[in-house]
Order: sequence, then C-alpha cells, then structure tokens
Amino acid sequence: MDYLLLRKLAASAVDDTALTLRRLWVLLPLISVLEYKSPKRPYRTGNLDRLWGYIHTYYAGDQTRPEKREDLCAVLVVPGRTPSLEADVKGMGLSWEDLGGGYWRVRGGLFALYVVEIDVVGPAEDDDLLHSLGSGKLRTQETRWFWMELVGSQEAGMSVQDMEGYDELMEKMLETLPPEQILSHYAPEQRLAGLDRDHQALALPIEVLRLLPDQYIRSLSAEVQQEIRRRLRGAGD
Repeated sequence: MDYLLLRKLAASAVDDTALTLRRLWVLLPLISVLEYKSPKRPYRTGNLDRLWGYIHTYYAGDQTRPEKREDLCAVLVVPGRTPSLEADVKGMGLSWEDLGGGYWRVRGGLFALYVVEIDVVGPAEDDDLLHSLGSGKLRTQETRWFWMELVGSQEAGMSVQDMEGYDELMEKMLETLPPEQILSHYAPEQRLAGLDRDHQALALPIEVLRLLPDQYIRSLSAEVQQEIRRRLRGAGD
C-alpha cells in the first residue's frame, strides 16, 4: 500500500479547513488504506484485487483490527478512470456512485471504496499542486517551490527519489525552466557528453565558436554549418 491514514477524531459533517482533496476527508472512517497510481504507472488490471487484499489483510490482523467494517475503507487515487479500472469494477459486480467533482464511491464490496480522479478534482478545486500529481503542469510558483523544497529535504522518512511519480515530477519541473538555466548547473564536459560532433558544436558558446578553424566548421553537416555562421553573424563576426 502507499499510505495508511489514521483518523484521530471522528469525521465532521462540516469541515472546510482542508487545503487539498477537500471533499475526501469527511468521507473517511477511522482507518483508510490509500493507493496512488501515477500517469506513468497507471492502473492495471488486477490492481483493485490487490487493494482489496490490503484491506482484508488489515482487517484480519489480531492487533490492528477495527471493531467494525465501517471503520475501515480503501481509497484509490488515479489521474482518471481507465477502461481497465472500469472493467475490474464491473467484473466484481460493483457499481459506481458519482459524488461529484471527481470523487466516486464504488459500492457492493465488504468495505467502502472511494476513487479520486486527480485530473478532475485538481482543476475543479483550483489545486495546481494536486493536479501536478496527475497530468497537470506546474503552473504556479507556489507549486514549483513546494516540489523543489521536498526534493531537497533531508527530513523525509524515505528518499523522495523512491516516491511514486518522481520521474514525471522531475520532467514537469524541468519543463518550467529555460534551457540555459538547466545547463548552467553542468560543467562544459558534462553538457557535451554523449553528443555527436554536430551537436557538440551547436552546444558551444559564441566565444568558442569564434575560435573554431574554418576547416573544422566545413567538416560539419550543412545544417550545422549554416546555424554556426548565422550565430557568428548575429554576434557581429
């Protein structure tokens, strides 16, 4: 499982203090098992059986067993409902109840099951941070700062690199930065590593291009020669 949520106090019917997943918390009982599926590791056939397995195993535990089934539920957080999820729900004889705004309850199991569609809830609640865990981009400065601080934190109980969706997050963060800002953190030899001769030449700053012998430039592809001469002309050379 990804998360085990333990409620200290009984849920209140009226609670507007949540900053994210605002309509979820009042639905949850004392104990909730949450599974998150990222865009690059989406829901696959059989994942619902595994989630039910977590719930039944937890309920069967001697020391942690809740007194009533109503005290335990499952939560599945996904970018959106997929055909494989729809098929699993139908194949188990379960049914969907639309709670509105991207929140669903799946009825028919021995325990409550809630499904959250991030790509619906994020925009509906104007939650850029939540949406970034689905298919959303990092639009606001606050969201970018949050993820940068989390990635650089030494206080987390686990490596952030091991977090579900880490690779997608890094790609989204890099998309928000200009190329020159990214390259500024690398030494020249690191910037050129793995590039062929043409792309190595294109990666050189104008100061180095000025020093290249004309014979070397003529050895490059016609497109690269044209681009280098264009840059030199633009720099007044």
